[in-house]
Amino acid sequence: MKFETRQSEFERARAVLNSFIDKNPTYKAYLKAAKFEESQRQKEKARAIYERCLQELGQQAYDENFFMAFARFEVYHKQYTRA
Repeated sequence: MKFETRQSEFERARAVLNSFIDKNPTYKAYLKAAKFEESQRQKEKARAIYERCLQELGQQAYDENFFMAFARFEVYHKQYTRA
C-alpha cells in the first residue's frame, strides 16, 4: 500500500485495503482503511468505511478503540450529533 501511495496510485491502494479487509475482517483492518481515506481527505469514504465495519462485523466491532476513533473522526469534521 505504501508503494501505491508513493506512486499516486490511490485507487490501487484502496483495492489493496479492500482486499485486506476481505481476507482479515477485523475492526483494526477497517480502522487502517478509514485512516487511509482520512489522509487522502476523503471524509465521505472514511465515514462509509466506519459504517461498513459496524454493519458487517456487528458485535465484533464493539471495541472501545474503534468507537473512540470513529468519534474523534466525527468531532474533527464537526459532526457532533454523529459522535
